[in-house]
Amino acid sequence: MISMLPGCGGCGKPAEKQKAEHEKYQEEGEVVHLKEVSQKMIDLEFVNVEKQPLISSLRVVGEIAQETENVSHVTPPEPGILQSHLKRIGEIVDVGTPLCVIETKTGETLELASKAHGIVLAQYLKPGDKVDGLTSIMTIADPDILRASFNVYEKDLAGINFGQKVIVESIAYPNREFEGEIVFVSPSVDVATRAVKIRVDVKNEEHHLKFGMFVTGKILAPI
Repeated sequence: MISMLPGCGGCGKPAEKQKAEHEKYQEEGEVVHLKEVSQKMIDLEFVNVEKQPLISSLRVVGEIAQETENVSHVTPPEPGILQSHLKRIGEIVDVGTPLCVIETKTGETLELASKAHGIVLAQYLKPGDKVDGLTSIMTIADPDILRASFNVYEKDLAGINFGQKVIVESIAYPNREFEGEIVFVSPSVDVATRAVKIRVDVKNEEHHLKFGMFVTGKILAPI
């Protein structure tokens, strides 16, 4: 039986002809042709069809840690006096970047260079202070990968696994997504919140994310 709808393209056509056209479209597939001017008016865009796995996501809230494990401490090769700092807190440095100048006990002037890429996180001494091989003059922290902590509630815990991908977002950069990966799941549940802490290592090569920043995450899992 062929039902007729008001305003349909088959109105006024004999039932036999409508049925024949319907069967033809089923066999060959109906093709709609739009003129080029019409395509531009509706911003029509053609893309290739790709087969991709279905992915579910779980929204979580957390924050970037106040520190990173990727740190290096600047120490002198021998005792002396700190003469000057060549970089300030917050400046980005690379391997070989001059950081400070010391004068040894023999009167030799030494320029200490960075052994790692990162940001000058802290300076502990001021010019004129004594230094030795056990003294940390400053700390260099690598912010290219930061640690983020999120809360996952018990009802969602079964879908959490090591190595899962996480998309991290910040209100400071609404149009950016940062790639992350679950590297730690706490073995205990917080008695107050009934949530489990997970740790995510987040890629941050452009240093947009900052220590202590609030972030949200989408934990991705194949369906």
